[in-house]
Amino acid sequence: MASKTKRQLPLAERFNDDNIKVFALGGLDEVGKNMYVVECGDEIIVIDSGIMFPGTGYGVDYVIPDYTYLKNNEEKIIGLFITHGHEDHIGGIPYLLRRVKIPKVYASGIAVNLIRNKLSEFNNIPINLVEYNHNSVFDFKNFQISFFRTNHSIPDSFGIAIKTRLGYILHTGDFKFDFTPLFKHTEYAKLTSFSEKGVLCLLSDSTNANVSKFATSERKIGESIKSIFGQIKGRIIISTFASNVHRIQQIVEASIEHGRKIIVFGRSMEKTVNVSQQLNYIKAPPGTFITAKEFPHLPPEKITILSTG
Repeated sequence: MASKTKRQLPLAERFNDDNIKVFALGGLDEVGKNMYVVECGDEIIVIDSGIMFPGTGYGVDYVIPDYTYLKNNEEKIIGLFITHGHEDHIGGIPYLLRRVKIPKVYASGIAVNLIRNKLSEFNNIPINLVEYNHNSVFDFKNFQISFFRTNHSIPDSFGIAIKTRLGYILHTGDFKFDFTPLFKHTEYAKLTSFSEKGVLCLLSDSTNANVSKFATSERKIGESIKSIFGQIKGRIIISTFASNVHRIQQIVEASIEHGRKIIVFGRSMEKTVNVSQQLNYIKAPPGTFITAKEFPHLPPEKITILSTG
C-alpha cells in the first residue's frame, strides 16, 4: 500500500484585496536565497534576491527561489530593495531579472558595485539601479521606504523601514551589534525611534541570534590576528569568506605591520578586494598586493596568502 503523502495547500497565484501581506519566497528557516515580499493593493515590494549554495547536490551550482508568484504579479512590483551585498542577498538578481520585470533595483555602497560586477558576467540583462543612503526616503502609493544603518561583516549594510497605513514593517537585514566597529556604527537612535511610531511587524535576520552571548567585536578579532601574525616565522596561508570585507582589512593591516606582501587566490576574493579598494574600504600602500609571478621571488616570512574560505 502506498504511503500517504502530506496534503499540500494550494499556492496563491494572486491577491485582489487591500490587506497588507508579508511572506518569504526564500531564506525562511534556511541559510541562503533570501527574498521577502511585502504587498498591499496593487503594489509589491521585494526585499533581497539571493542564492543558496547546494551543499551535496552534485551538478547544481546554485539554488534560487521560485519566482512564479512574482512573474504572475510583475505589474504590481515597484522595486527590489537590497539590504547588503552578500551572495545570499544579491546572487539571484541576474536570474530574477531574466524572469521578471523589475522597474528599479535599490542598493547602497559596495552592493551597487558588486551587483554591477555580477551583471557584467551575463549578457543583455538590463537593470535600473538606484543608489540609496541612510537618509533616503522613497514614497509610493501604499508605502514609504526609508533605511537605517546596521553593522555586518560587509560595509553598507542596512535595515529597511516600510511605513504602511497600519504602522511600520521593519526588515533588519543581516546584522550584529558591534559597539566598537571598524567602520560606521549602527543607527541605534533611528532604530529605537520606530518603537514610538508603531511597529506592525519585525522581520529580523541574524545568524546565531538564539545564542545568548554577545558576538566578539571585529576590532578585537583584528588584535588577535596581529598577535598571531607576530608569532609565525614562515609563510602564512589564511582563508576567510570573500564577502567579509572587515576581516580582509584586518588581515591586510596585520600583513603590513609585519612586513608581508599579500597574494590573493580565488575569483570571488579577487573581485571583492578590487571593489573594496575602489571604495576605500580596503586600504593598503601601493605594492602591498602582489601577483603570482612575483610570489616565488620573496622569502616565506614575507608572504601572506589570502584565499577564499
